[in-house]
Amino acid sequence: MKFQSKNLELESLFQSVHALRAFVVESGDRIYKEWRPSISRRAFRLGGRNFAYYLALRQRDIRDLQVGLMAAGFSSLGRSESRVLPNLDAVVSNLGIVTGRPSQDLPPRPLLKSFFRGQRLLNSEATRIFGIPQHRRRVRLMVTLGAETGTDYSQVRALILSGMDVARINCAHDTQDQWASIIANVREAEKETGRQCKVEMDLCGPRFRIGRVKFPNEKVRVHTGDQILMTNDATPPGTSEWVQFQALPSGVASQVSVGHSVWINDGKLGTKVEQKKSTVEKDLLSAHP
Repeated sequence: MKFQSKNLELESLFQSVHALRAFVVESGDRIYKEWRPSISRRAFRLGGRNFAYYLALRQRDIRDLQVGLMAAGFSSLGRSESRVLPNLDAVVSNLGIVTGRPSQDLPPRPLLKSFFRGQRLLNSEATRIFGIPQHRRRVRLMVTLGAETGTDYSQVRALILSGMDVARINCAHDTQDQWASIIANVREAEKETGRQCKVEMDLCGPRFRIGRVKFPNEKVRVHTGDQILMTNDATPPGTSEWVQFQALPSGVASQVSVGHSVWINDGKLGTKVEQKKSTVEKDLLSAHP
């Protein structure tokens, strides 16, 4: 009886992993098909398809399945980011053999090199971009530089001598002139030390911000269910009925439509557009947590 129960568990695992593989292939191929026209380099094609499979895999909650696979002595599909399909093929193939399925009904057992193709591509691209790691390290060291390093050359030089491979600039902060000063110090330190250091800049997209705010009747807080008037105007029109605020960047209020969600203050306050009056460029939103 116990043997039969164990076989049923393995059969259930096979069905689950087999169905998961089919979903990953179908969904991943659909995702990759959308990307393919924009990909020219072969390395990106290989990596892009695997990434599409990974995104498809992450659409499913496989935690219970992972526990069952570990208990049965199979790969739990963890750490499969760089080899999603080979990992699934190996598990399906092995479970199929254990449950007595003919080989022609199973995916081909993946070659050993397919398990490491993703890592080889990653290492190759990292070397192409960042060069060979220093001091026999397997990794590169990235350091985020603040505005002060634009006026403190000695600090930049010390970081490069200490092994900094990549100087990161967060473009959500500071100004173009400050970024230029940081980069100039990095380049000067490269020349002086003879060590290469790349510059990586994180580009910040537009952020939704609040300009001037008006509260009606001395009201100073917004509660769930309150209505809010969002405007493009620097000086919102007077009203005693709603809390109102200017939406920044300028004109963003005109881009929303009825039914859209608008998140304010880095997502701390959520609202939904209920009305829109484009003639006066104002929108009525209902707040929710």
